[in-house]
Amino acid sequence: MVKLRLAVKVKKQREKPVYVASPLDLFRRFKREVNSVVSSLNKGRKANRVLGEFLKEEKEVFNYLEEIFARLEGGSVCDRKKVCDVFYRIFQRLRWAEEAGSEREIELRGWVLSSLDLLIEVFGDSHGRDR
Repeated sequence: MVKLRLAVKVKKQREKPVYVASPLDLFRRFKREVNSVVSSLNKGRKANRVLGEFLKEEKEVFNYLEEIFARLEGGSVCDRKKVCDVFYRIFQRLRWAEEAGSEREIELRGWVLSSLDLLIEVFGDSHGRDR
């Protein structure tokens, strides 16, 4: 009998650094990541279905945040630094959630909601959301 050892390395995707992108591009990347995370979750679980339905109902919040980031396109250096810091933290937490192992699904659900709350807290008012 022949024994084989197989090692697989997963190459991480190189994304454009946060400080190079515009605020609106960063927000659009965030929306893409949220959509891909939600679509990758197991729809057999009720919590995942509820999260998907919740995000469909919250389209106005995404539109509201997109307007804010469109206004920040020509913003000051301080505004730009704030945007870069927040999105760096958000994407870092996404990487951690994706590498969570057995708790991956729970971490990804938490990432979606906590990131959305962070963006609302830092860049806008509560916009009808509970605190």
